[in-house]
Amino acid sequence: MFRESLTASARPLAIAALFALGACQSPTPPAALEDQDPEEVEELHRSLGEYASTVDGLLQETRQGENVSSFALGMLSYSILTTVSSSDRHLYEYFCADGQGVEGYLKTRFQPHPQLELAALDQMRSEGNSALRTSARYTLEALTHIPHSNDPPDVQQRKRDELAAALKHTETSLNEAAGGGAVHY
Repeated sequence: MFRESLTASARPLAIAALFALGACQSPTPPAALEDQDPEEVEELHRSLGEYASTVDGLLQETRQGENVSSFALGMLSYSILTTVSSSDRHLYEYFCADGQGVEGYLKTRFQPHPQLELAALDQMRSEGNSALRTSARYTLEALTHIPHSNDPPDVQQRKRDELAAALKHTETSLNEAAGGGAVHY
């Protein structure tokens, strides 16, 4: 059972994920930010800032020795990946290859081969649009470090430390992108 604080914080993420479910299933890649309506760009920046705040909450829980639930982190990750890929054509094309959306990507490509996928995102980061791509990369890395209560205490602590590092990178890059930094093609 999820702790009440995680359940309460996961509800808005679950709702946002439902609305975002079709975002990557559109046949048309996203427009460049400079071609988007200023209100859409403002909404993107606001969403990224809100995600950064949520990531900070998970980071604080992790640093306090709490195990973040895989559901809460999974829903947040889905939302972040959907949002950043809606503003970066290359992320969109990568996650939505072969007509699948972010959910399909996570299940069919990321889950069985996380290290290969992290390497692919590292390569993509070197090609530009670093704040959004860095957010995506470390969001994915966080998914590889979820501690489980049935793990030995030392393993749980190691995973929490690794998760905290990935969450901190995610938070920093989301804040950078929310401020309008490095989000243009």
